Amino acid sequence: MRSSENRRRAVAAAACAALLLAACTSAPSAEPVRVQDTACPVAGPALGPHQVSLAQQLQHGALASPLFAAGIAPSGIAACRVEGAPGAVSVDYRATNGNELHVRRDDTIEYTEWEARFVAPPAQATPLLQQAERAAFGAGGCGIDWQHPETRSAGGGSEVRFRGDTCQCQAIVRRDAAGRVVALGLRSTC
Repeated sequence: MRSSENRRRAVAAAACAALLLAACTSAPSAEPVRVQDTACPVAGPALGPHQVSLAQQLQHGALASPLFAAGIAPSGIAACRVEGAPGAVSVDYRATNGNELHVRRDDTIEYTEWEARFVAPPAQATPLLQQAERAAFGAGGCGIDWQHPETRSAGGGSEVRFRGDTCQCQAIVRRDAAGRVVALGLRSTC
């Protein structure tokens, strides 16, 4: 009995490893992106079963995200990787045009972070973040107050932060000194 259980676990682990270690390039296409086409190689130590599941969830969420659609999908995926730590996983995508998407989940503190960095910025930042909020939290979002942002100077540019009343949700717009959007973020702890 124990031998068959070990064999079953080894087969499952091999299947997960194959999924995560597959090549991560795709040409731009009008067809929807599928997770199996964009499985990312694992950087660092091997992931445990919970981390593999979390990495797969993050990839599904990333590919369905408006931040992915705006930043990565138009030019295609140049590279991606998955990294893990105890209780946490991150998935990073880089587009052929230089845009990046970083998605991180840390179950130990119930923290989720989405950050898109732009070389080729989106036309409208706030509507894109509003779409990302709904994609992450459902139609009602997480209660972000889009009417009362906090603005501060940051690294020669500015940062506008919108706060929500659920899960300490935050949406962030970073601009460079010329006012160009360089990063969009969505964070929550719940």
